[in-house]
Amino acid sequence: MFRLTSFFEEFESAFARGFGETRREVRVFIGHESPFHGIQEEAVICAEYRLPNGFTGSVIMVGPTRMNYRRNMGLVNYTKDENIIAASVLHDTLEDCPKVTLEILEDKFGPEIASMVREVSVLPGDFPKGARWKAKKLAYLSKIKEASRGALLIAAVDKMDNMG
Repeated sequence: MFRLTSFFEEFESAFARGFGETRREVRVFIGHESPFHGIQEEAVICAEYRLPNGFTGSVIMVGPTRMNYRRNMGLVNYTKDENIIAASVLHDTLEDCPKVTLEILEDKFGPEIASMVREVSVLPGDFPKGARWKAKKLAYLSKIKEASRGALLIAAVDKMDNMG
């Protein structure tokens, strides 16, 4: 707990020294670039936000150095909801890591995050073996029509990332 408290104090100090000159700027630190002493092997995406009544808030995403930076920076820009940000990172994990299951994600992160991950993920059992690309995309679009607001935000930022 002390290390976590120390990290947040370090984060506040970093912003005070000018890491967020625009106070809305999203900053990325990869590995040893990180000004945070306890986080040197991971990547950090962070931003500070102005809130009503002179308060500020912050979003800090710590993840593997191989994370999808463009998409996750987009999410940090568009939402402060930590469940949506977590679901975005875990969506790639579920699709790319055969040993990770929805059950594991629900157990570790809860049903809300697992549900959003399921809404935006394409898994091998979702389509008949040998299904064509177009059939898969049409089925995915049909599935997204019924998706939650959080899942739609993840899908939209993911599509923007894929286009550019």
